[in-house]
Amino acid sequence: MNYKEKSDFSYIKAFTGNSETYHNAQVFEGYGVLCELYIQAKDKQIKQDQVDKFNEFKANFKNFLPEIDRYILGSLRNSEMSLIDTINQAKLSFDIIEIPFENY
Repeated sequence: MNYKEKSDFSYIKAFTGNSETYHNAQVFEGYGVLCELYIQAKDKQIKQDQVDKFNEFKANFKNFLPEIDRYILGSLRNSEMSLIDTINQAKLSFDIIEIPFENY
């Protein structure tokens, strides 16, 4: 199922601050049980580009795996470098995806 508009999501307003998102859940077969999807909103609005970006990721997420691996390995601290082999052997699981309102 491709998401087409914000009505495919549930609106959530934070109890503190002025954060607001639209939420849905997604299964990426073989990459976790259930992935929480949050699309940041502004004045109860999300952009069609945000939905399109998620649909693109959903359809082609395996193409993003090398980039995700590079990001994970590139963000390790010096004290974590000994974990590279463990990380490379671990199975990636998508738990949360957040699509910002700007600059994605």
